[in-house]
Order: sequence, then C-alpha cells, then structure tokens
Amino acid sequence: MFLLFLLSLEIHISPNPIEGKVGEKIPFLVTILNEEGEVQNEKIDCEVVPPTLGKVEKNIFLAKTEGKGILKCKSTAGKKTITTFAYIRIGREKGARIKPPSAVLNPGERIQFRVSDKELLKWKVIPEELGEISDGNFIAKNPGKGRVVAILENGEIKSAFIRVKGRITEVEIAPRFKWMKVGEKTQFSFKGREKVQWEVKPEGIGMIEENGIFYANSPGKAIVLARTKKRVGRAIVVVAGKTKLRIIPEKVILKPGERTHFKIKIGRLGNIRNLPVRWKVIPRRCGIIRRDGTFIAGKIPVRGRVVAVVPERFGGGAVSAGISIVPGERKFLTIMPRLKALDVGEEFDFDIRDENIQVHWKVIPKDLGVITQNGEFTPQRNGSGVIIVEPKDNINISPGRALVIVGKTPNVTLTLPTRNVVEGFGIPIKIETELRDYEVFWRVKPERAGRISSNGRFYTSRLPENMDMQPVTIHAVLHRGRSILGWGRAVVTIVKRK
Repeated sequence: MFLLFLLSLEIHISPNPIEGKVGEKIPFLVTILNEEGEVQNEKIDCEVVPPTLGKVEKNIFLAKTEGKGILKCKSTAGKKTITTFAYIRIGREKGARIKPPSAVLNPGERIQFRVSDKELLKWKVIPEELGEISDGNFIAKNPGKGRVVAILENGEIKSAFIRVKGRITEVEIAPRFKWMKVGEKTQFSFKGREKVQWEVKPEGIGMIEENGIFYANSPGKAIVLARTKKRVGRAIVVVAGKTKLRIIPEKVILKPGERTHFKIKIGRLGNIRNLPVRWKVIPRRCGIIRRDGTFIAGKIPVRGRVVAVVPERFGGGAVSAGISIVPGERKFLTIMPRLKALDVGEEFDFDIRDENIQVHWKVIPKDLGVITQNGEFTPQRNGSGVIIVEPKDNINISPGRALVIVGKTPNVTLTLPTRNVVEGFGIPIKIETELRDYEVFWRVKPERAGRISSNGRFYTSRLPENMDMQPVTIHAVLHRGRSILGWGRAVVTIVKRK
C-alpha cells in the first residue's frame, strides 16, 4: 500500500521558470500532491545545476551569478524517489512576479491571480479545460493540473501552477524530463493502446516523429505533448549547445509533384560532397526525400519540415527546413536584369515583371549597398551579392533573385572555339582561372538565345524568321556557397542556318 501511495504522488515547482537578478532572494514553492490533488507533507531536497548559479535556503533561491540552469527537487520515501525540475534564468533586472505562485482548488472554487510591477496584456489557462480566467479571477472546473499564464505588454510570460482536485486520467509519457544537446535524439513512449498524436511546443526547439522519436534542433526549452481523443500527456525537454549546421534552402514552397534539392553546410567546413546525411520528412505525407537531398513534394497541400541528421564524425547535430505544399499555379518573381555589374556609387533600378504584386526588396550581404523598396540599388563597396525580392502576402509566389557585382573588371576568362555559331548547334565554353573548388552560375543574355549545360556547353536556340544573326553575352559567375569568387563574360553571335 505504501508503494502504491508513493507512485501516486506528484511534485511541482512554482514559479517555473524561476527568474530574477543577481543578489535577489527569489521565493518559490514546491508542492507534493497525491492522485486526488491533496497536498502531502513529505521531505523535499533541492539541488541547483550548475551550483555556481545560486543556492537554496528553505523556499528561497539566492541568485549568485548570471546564467541559466535547473532547480532539481526530489522527495524520497523508502527506496522510491519522485523528482521534478524548474528552469532558472538569472539576469541583470528584477523579473515580474505572479501571485500566488501556485494554487490547489476544488472544482467550482475561485482564486485571484495578480502580476507585480508590470503592465498586463491578457490571461490564459493551459490546458483550457482546467477552468476559466477573467481579469486574473480563476474559476476551477475540471480535475487536472496545468498553469495560469500572464502575458505582459513587454512580451514577458509569467505562469503559476494550478491543480484542480480530483483523479486525473492523463497520458503517461516516459521520460517526463530530458536534458539533451543539439543534434541528439531520444525516444518518447506512452502507456496505453490508444492512437496518440505527438507535438512539440515551440516547434523550433525540435521535431518529433509519429513513432515518438524526438530530434533536438536548437537550444532552448520545449514541451512534448502526447494527445489522444480524451487525454493529454506532457514532458519537458531542455536542449543545450550551439547550432553549427545550415540547410539550404531554409524554406521552400512547392506544388504537388515538384522537387527541390537540399544541401547541408557544416560550420567552417562549408559544403561537403557525399556527406552521409540521414534525411527525414515530417509529416511523411509532405513528400519523400532521397539520399542525395532531392525532395519530391506529395499530393496533399500541407506544411511540414525536412530534417537532416549529420553523423557524429562530422560533428553531429540536426537541422531542418520548412516546406509548404500548395495547390494551384505558383508564380515566380523575376528580377530584371538577373545579373548586373556596377561601380561603387553607381545607382541602378532593378525591376520585376509583375508590377501588381506587393514586394519587399533586400540585398545580401547588407553592407554591399543600399536598396530602396522601389528596387533602386546603390553600391557602397566592391564585392558581390544577391538582390532578393519577396512577396509580402502570397505564399504561392516564390522570391526572385539577381546577382550583382560591384567593380566591373572581370577576373575570369571565358574562351570559345569560335565567335560565330549556327543556330541549333552547341559549342563548349572553357573557363580559364586559378580558382579551385568552385561552382558555376551561368547566365545568357538575352535568355531566349539558348541555354548552358552543367558541363559548360552552350546550346543555341533557333533564330526568329526575320532575324539573320543575334549577338549573345554569356556570363559565368564562380562561387563557393554564398561567396562569389569571380566572374567573366564572353560574346558570341548566333547566325542563321543556310
């Protein structure tokens, strides 16, 4: 009976997180409850991790240094121990307080919550079925446990633990708490045969698959939720470490059946060919992804993420990109021209073909120059970059890009076997440069004059009936990732076949 009693106990810390400034005495409350929500008087031991952050005296946390950590509280009876955790954040300013920090009520009872020294925006109860709140006045409804949340005008969020007495039937998740590093994964499981839906809040901290495997993507704290039709269970995940991975592109919008290619960059290593990445698509109905990073969109309009898990021998870790599968025709913004060479201080107006779309202009890198929201670009230093125009509202329209090179002198030589080529035929283009380990971005002006294959061969198009010849300018931009190493150009004339 004693063992059954102990297994039914639960322990809670309020407030969570514990926030304040160095030197402040921050009150907190640890509550032990049985399965009916009755408060129990059991011995409680508390530990601060790391211990340099501060110390605990009774129900007071004495903050010593700035930083983040964990307050671990446990209660032991016999050979069994129950444990809980609270997140600690110590900064330079005193934080707002929500009072009382916790409450245990019978269904139908009321309690008034207040926030000190800050302007309040709104109140919220999580989960909603626990009760109702208006102007801080909480009315308990259904048995359960959760939090009363105060959202402040300055964006801060404060919360208090709430328990409405009565037996709770919730999904039991294991583990209930997990400390991880970026790139690690862990298996969450639940007791029962019901169909469960997994969820992570906030989404940016990590991703969880349908089978309960959680991937840590970025540092922070997240809640793992397991939902059935009538019940819900929660677990806490704290992710530590710095993200050193990049996925390109970071966000894509595709129509059903369309495809795109994802690449992974690892810190200073940049692109690594044949990197053995393990790819995942969440949810699976978004589409499929091949070993080489080629993603093929599914048939159903849906939003999701592509997750790349990197092996430990390359530093480990995981990174993800957003994917949106949209129905209907998708448009592309086209910047005119798509390649432009300028001098420092030389103004130029970039334009888009569809003038009825509201757009936002930007330049990468930012210090290359200044671009107005009318597309007027003024270079400020020598170098190269990308002009980007994005739609403000319509997700069915993809951004447009144009390359810009400041400092007109080319440093790459393009050699052609002839300066005249007959329409419908192709000629090879040789790049003469001392640069190594680069990729080539080709551009033909005018665009309808032909195309250039990946191996550098120019295939000409047919000339219009009323045209005997057409001069064509071929541009080659050599780049490594986002860094443009050099560029060159050559002129060739397409002549009519006799």
